[in-house]
Amino acid sequence: MFPPRFHTPQARSWQRAPSTPWELPPEVAHHALVRRVLPGNAIRLFDGAGREWEGIVVAVGRRTVTVEALQPVTPLPEPPTPRVLATALLPAERLDWVVQKGTELGMTHWVPLVTARSQVGFDAARAEKKRQHWQQVAANACAQCGRATVPEILPVTPLAALAERLAAWIAPPITWFWLQPGGASVAKRAPPVGGVVLLVGPEGGWHPEEKRYFAQHEAVPLGLAPWVLRAETAAVAALAQTAVWWSQ
Repeated sequence: MFPPRFHTPQARSWQRAPSTPWELPPEVAHHALVRRVLPGNAIRLFDGAGREWEGIVVAVGRRTVTVEALQPVTPLPEPPTPRVLATALLPAERLDWVVQKGTELGMTHWVPLVTARSQVGFDAARAEKKRQHWQQVAANACAQCGRATVPEILPVTPLAALAERLAAWIAPPITWFWLQPGGASVAKRAPPVGGVVLLVGPEGGWHPEEKRYFAQHEAVPLGLAPWVLRAETAAVAALAQTAVWWSQ
């Protein structure tokens, strides 16, 4: 078990000597106080970019927490290549669940997709606010599961623009897999070279035009089970099953 862990982006510029007391940023201190940390407790801070430290709480105030003896620790390993999960827009609470569980299962990037049969409309005015919310969901999931690198939450993206935007976000090679009942099982495929993007459609399924788009980009149909899964179940199952590709 880890000591309590807290996402602390400010630690990226932390250059103090280990013995120098450091007062946690207000929002991090708030989370630590909610967790009821006390003087003498060990805690861990991670910056979200792959670095982590362990220190000792030396003082607790009404709104402040001070730590010292911060020493770097080796973070848990990350997937060696990008693992992108792209999910059609669903009701908000279901997407929160996808981001949380996807983070626990090793996704490195998440793309909310606008598809022809998406259940939820795309509100451009709220898109950045939602992206920031999902980024926080991912950070909280990292604090729980032990990861020190927070997955990147990418902007809401129309499926037709995905290839162009992936090229800007992620270095090739990257193999596309789109989830489809009856597609080839993970167990029958060798691990792909480079990154992977897993495309999860809406409850109504992929539109024929979208399937033609996948064919243009040499996307591989991937099956997960003999049953029809809910979209959020399929997203988590796909990550869990393909985890074998980077855990060997």
